[in-house]
Amino acid sequence: MVLRLFIVNALVYLGLKLLWLAAPSLGVDFESAVAGLLLPPTFEGVAERPWTMVTYMFTQCDFRHLLVNMLWLGGFGTLLGRDVGGLRVLALYLFGGLAAAGMFLLSSLTPFAAAEPLAGASGSVIALTVAAGVVAPGRKVKLTYIGEFSMRQVVPLALLAFFFCSLPEAMAHAGGLLAGIAAALVWRRGARPAKVTEPIMPDEYSALVAKANAEGYEALLPAEQRRLYELTALRSRRG
Repeated sequence: MVLRLFIVNALVYLGLKLLWLAAPSLGVDFESAVAGLLLPPTFEGVAERPWTMVTYMFTQCDFRHLLVNMLWLGGFGTLLGRDVGGLRVLALYLFGGLAAAGMFLLSSLTPFAAAEPLAGASGSVIALTVAAGVVAPGRKVKLTYIGEFSMRQVVPLALLAFFFCSLPEAMAHAGGLLAGIAAALVWRRGARPAKVTEPIMPDEYSALVAKANAEGYEALLPAEQRRLYELTALRSRRG
């Protein structure tokens, strides 16, 4: 699913670049065409173009914007997908983008209202990044030439890149952040241990216990935590 989201974002970006090159010969108003994809800065504008609540989150207007968002999507989105599945990654991408759009529009009610429309997948990517950290805060990741860190250390640093911006954009990014936290907490709460009927695997149980003792319980992935809980409960019933 992450790859598909990456492809859609890349195709939209390339399509806009090709349109920009061809617009003069085709007689197309390029600025108007792009504006039809971006999120207007007012509720009135969105009422006229409601589809922009979705299209804006797939529209990156410059290469740096595309590069940063796709790096974070590929890294944190892939990690999150391993824990919760591709469909939930897609759902959170959309939910995070909608939450970001909502917060951006709320900024129009303040003295710091935006004058320009909102573009890009930043809100969606922030939601995925935060959720990856909340779902598995103890997961270790290796950063080239730097070392190994836990997600609880990496995620806050990763988010810094998104908050050096104007207030309306910061509000949009905060919307994505809140969406990611909310989704991750719901998923963690809903991950109840299923009834275990299969026999206990001594090697599996010992390996999980050894990992928890050596690295801490939070170093276990959510699936490993659930499995250790199941095996412990089953051992207690049989004991």
